[in-house]
Amino acid sequence: MNNETKSTPSRWRRWLFCVAIIVAWLGLVLLDMRCPFGIIVPMMAMMAVLMLSGLVLAVSWLIRMTTFRRPRAATWLACFVFSATNLAACSAISNWKQSRSIENAAPLIVAIDRYTAAHGTCPSDLDDLVPAYIAELPRAVTAWKPQPFRYIADDGTEYSLYFPVHDFTLAMYDSASRTWRIND
Repeated sequence: MNNETKSTPSRWRRWLFCVAIIVAWLGLVLLDMRCPFGIIVPMMAMMAVLMLSGLVLAVSWLIRMTTFRRPRAATWLACFVFSATNLAACSAISNWKQSRSIENAAPLIVAIDRYTAAHGTCPSDLDDLVPAYIAELPRAVTAWKPQPFRYIADDGTEYSLYFPVHDFTLAMYDSASRTWRIND
């Protein structure tokens, strides 16, 4: 048996492993796409990352074939670069969703402030704002389907508005300081 015959199953297993990683990552990213107005922008970003990851895999395969005497080291290098690229992409998508949700909350904050100025107290529920102060309640870009912002009227004229960023992380707006903060 020559070396080429021995390495063919191993080569196919490596490529199958790489394809399985790409398919699994694609599935996770698609599950994480929680965009209320469609997934066009995140999908384009994800496709760019997938193309970049494929390019990295192809280059690493060429490097392995031409210069490395240790194919396992090249495979691990390719997996590391692929994983680092994917982590960066997931972080970028998460940051995009967070900033988009904060932008979506801006008209809601204005409506709450207008209601408070008119009535002297915060609304007991966000539904009190519709339709007099805002046409419809905006939603956060962080769930399978768009999620409504959560609202807590503290006392009198102060309130908090929040939405989940990740499973255990909240982005919270404080009306007293007029700032957003992330609670990890």
